[in-house]
Amino acid sequence: MKGLMVYTNGNHKNPIMEDDKEGIKPGPSYKSGDLNIKFQGGKSDIKAAGGLPKIKEEADKLKKWLKENPKLKNRKIQININAGSSNYWRTYLKHDSVLKKADDQKRNENLTKARGDAGVAAIRKHFPKADWPNIKISPVYNANIGDYWGDVRKAAIDKAKGEGKSGAELNPIIVAAYKNWIKENKKNQYVSITAGVSSEDDTPEPEKCICTNEETGEKTVMKRLENGECPECPGGGKEKEPCEKCPDGTIPERDENGDCKECEEPEPIKEEIEKCFKRNSIFTIEYGKKQQRMDHHCTKAVWEVFANGIKLKRRTNKNKLVDYVSLNNTNRLADDATQTDGKYGGIRTNIVKLSDIDINEFVNEEKLKEYKGNLVIELKCISGTGKWPAHGSTGGCHKDVAGISYMIDGELQNAEFTPPYGPGDQKEVYTIPACVKKYKELVEKKS
Repeated sequence: MKGLMVYTNGNHKNPIMEDDKEGIKPGPSYKSGDLNIKFQGGKSDIKAAGGLPKIKEEADKLKKWLKENPKLKNRKIQININAGSSNYWRTYLKHDSVLKKADDQKRNENLTKARGDAGVAAIRKHFPKADWPNIKISPVYNANIGDYWGDVRKAAIDKAKGEGKSGAELNPIIVAAYKNWIKENKKNQYVSITAGVSSEDDTPEPEKCICTNEETGEKTVMKRLENGECPECPGGGKEKEPCEKCPDGTIPERDENGDCKECEEPEPIKEEIEKCFKRNSIFTIEYGKKQQRMDHHCTKAVWEVFANGIKLKRRTNKNKLVDYVSLNNTNRLADDATQTDGKYGGIRTNIVKLSDIDINEFVNEEKLKEYKGNLVIELKCISGTGKWPAHGSTGGCHKDVAGISYMIDGELQNAEFTPPYGPGDQKEVYTIPACVKKYKELVEKKS
């Protein structure tokens, strides 16, 4: 555990998310999935790990979830910060290392607790008790999940000794066993958030106020009065015919007086911004001009790409949807850029389209005001992680300059930047002013 840098459940399922939520009733619930907080080995400081933006993002999502479930407004809400860890502390990669199982497990328990407690403190800042008295935030610890690495290590050593190996010959056997064990136990490393109605909440959900049209049998849910009572059914229960459909196909509800509510007008600002992003959100990641002139060869240039904090996808030259961009150009691993001249050491261009994911993530009011119509592009080096081989000089991605090209209202723009090259490193590389003008025209002017 001590040497583990990434403390996250990733795309794996973790036990807490699958089991019954501690202290939470069945009903509307929230679960965060992967928080992807990268703690330094043996550390629990969320700020130092760069995790505060992730915590804020989850807090905003929790508030949105509460807003979308207004019946939870006066209920007691339980938020759990779940922290899990695999069963090890030291790696013991040498054949003569001395194991201390009890000490390892105790240290791991303390670290898991510290990380869970740090998560509680971080999320509480977004839900101060004075403003959110109905919310309880608790840590849920699940340390030392699965087989103890020391026991797995011993089994690998015993097997190798049975095959006649001894001394330093055992070291590569231990390293191989450790890599397999880490791969299998990655799912046990996580920090996640779950929320729902607290099991301590004894407030029953109020029954719906329903009026029935005696002639047609149509039932209408009526809004409760401010005093919590159901309103009288209009016409003694004899309601009007069903409300006419709105232009968008929806049927409006009736108000507390039984009258049909007006159809909602379309949101012209949102529609305009959405059109703008669809028009100006295509961009490319390619080699810089110098590398193109040099007949540059590379097999370790793979990154994940993010816009405004959201991971994007793109199509390969075989039309496969993938969640990375690649400048590999030797006709081998991950040489699958969207456009390629097919030559060894040739030109590779990745085309990324925002429309490949949910455009609504970029045009909601919060995101618009946060980024002011920009697309903030970040790259994360994944060469040297998982299945992607590492560059010899960096341990991650190739250091060379990359290029970006994009269109703003029909006008081609391009620039160069230095991408992150350490394994797992992520940084902002460029800001595309995709809809800044439209934002200023429609949003800032309105406010």
